[in-house]
Amino acid sequence: MDKLLEVLETVKPGVDFKNSKDMISEGLIDSFDMISIIANINEAFDIDFSVADITPENFQTVQSLYEAIERIKNS
Repeated sequence: MDKLLEVLETVKPGVDFKNSKDMISEGLIDSFDMISIIANINEAFDIDFSVADITPENFQTVQSLYEAIERIKNS
């Protein structure tokens, strides 16, 4: 989880991702940020997000994003 928070912090410094209830609806990230986040996650976690994995549900919270990463790593 700490590694993911570091990735998010590199894309959007100073944002309180950890306490966010919905990163998209709160305006913390937009579609351009999602592209950067995905690229950084792919590199940091050595995974490959597919188009099917890019859903609002997976980007709702840090926890939901972390769970998506874990699912992708284990598939």
